[in-house]
Amino acid sequence: MTKQILVVDDDETFVSYLSDRLASLEFAILRSESGKSAFEICLKEHPDIIISDMCMPDVDGCDLAKLVKTNTKTKDILFIMISEFDNFVSIAKALDYGADAYFGKPCDFNALLKKLRE
Repeated sequence: MTKQILVVDDDETFVSYLSDRLASLEFAILRSESGKSAFEICLKEHPDIIISDMCMPDVDGCDLAKLVKTNTKTKDILFIMISEFDNFVSIAKALDYGADAYFGKPCDFNALLKKLRE
């Protein structure tokens, strides 16, 4: 069964890059450029996995993780945070808000792929 992944980032270039790479590996891809629209997509489409940037203008990645993990309809979605802030404080914050995994940007695509296939 093909896993559906929602890629969320306000950087269109990153969304396109990651989406294209994942789609070439036969993942089904949904895209969003904001945390607010991403949560709406989650409620409608219920993806298997969310890959989200941490810093976004309307609803940031941490708040999106909290929304997803505290909603009974979406709480089981695997949530992966990706951010240029690759330090202990950022990682701890993301995990405290409900992220299941954290990768710094640029991320090791093979490590990310291993997590997606678990």
